Amino acid sequence: MKTKLSEKEAAMDLQKMNHERKLLTEQEERATQFRKAREEQLSLLNQLSSANSTVTGLGKELRSEKRLVEELKSEIDRLQSGLTNTEEDKEMLEEKLKEKLDLIEELEFKNLSSIYEKAKANLAEAKSEIKGLKEEIFTTPKEQDLKNFVVDYLNARVDAFQQEYNDLKLSSEKKAASDA
Repeated sequence: MKTKLSEKEAAMDLQKMNHERKLLTEQEERATQFRKAREEQLSLLNQLSSANSTVTGLGKELRSEKRLVEELKSEIDRLQSGLTNTEEDKEMLEEKLKEKLDLIEELEFKNLSSIYEKAKANLAEAKSEIKGLKEEIFTTPKEQDLKNFVVDYLNARVDAFQQEYNDLKLSSEKKAASDA
């Protein structure tokens, strides 16, 4: 009986050792699985972090592109407005040009002698202004420069009136000759 008891104890010890080995193996497997799960979790966290960084970068790029698109739209609007203004200015200038051409046409048919008299009166007025300014010349250099400028300007006006006077006189003479 002692042998049976010893055998039973040995069998129980063997069973206990097998059970402990089995538990130890299961614990090692669980530890390995836990380690693998932990590594996979870390890998997924790294991938998630990388994906978040990519999304953040793409979000910034998208905002930058949207801002650029808005700036370009504003520039297009500004250029279209400028083009519209330019077209309006062109139309206005064409209208003014037409008015000036009409005025020139009118003046060609007016009495040349009245234009001649006006130019003569303007020339006399300009000469009078020049004479008056020459008499008022100040002695300081700055005032002298200013007066010289005014005198030069008025001389230029006188020359222009003189030229207009000569042109009208010549035109009047030609008309008188052609009428004769």
